Amino acid sequence: MTNFGYQDYFNHLYDVSQRVERIGEQILANSVDYLDDLTAFLQNQFVDNSEVVQNLTYAKVEAIKETIQKSSIEGFRLYVCVVNLNNITISQRPNLSTIEIYSSFADDEQIIDRLLDRYDVVPVIERYKSFIFNDFLDRNPEFLNYAFKETNFLGTTIYIAVQNSYLLCMSSCE
Repeated sequence: MTNFGYQDYFNHLYDVSQRVERIGEQILANSVDYLDDLTAFLQNQFVDNSEVVQNLTYAKVEAIKETIQKSSIEGFRLYVCVVNLNNITISQRPNLSTIEIYSSFADDEQIIDRLLDRYDVVPVIERYKSFIFNDFLDRNPEFLNYAFKETNFLGTTIYIAVQNSYLLCMSSCE
């Protein structure tokens, strides 16, 4: 367990230094393919399973996809912050497929909880979800007119994107 709490992470998410840049580059070297695969999967899953998408313009669907991509990037950014503050050593890129990395945690809630609790990041992910979702709604207020099920589906997808991109980075680096 760490001595850092979610507020410490939240205060340092956007730190800029050579060290943070170097950490980000190392993490991306290990996980960029996994992050791309996750983002594409979540974007396609939302488009394929959302009842509201058929009623949206191409531009609105792209705005949703962009929001999901932004969510994945923020999960990466959170992991960079955690590595920086906790002085975590990043291992060399594993020779695993995205499925192998993802399956190391995806089907087991206890493993997910343990990994998220390791650095107390759940409150940060919750706040990220709120900020990203509210930003989307500010830019696309007509989305509020859709059923709760649809807006909740987008909120859940955002949360999963942040959480799972964080977990993918962690699983490919530690």
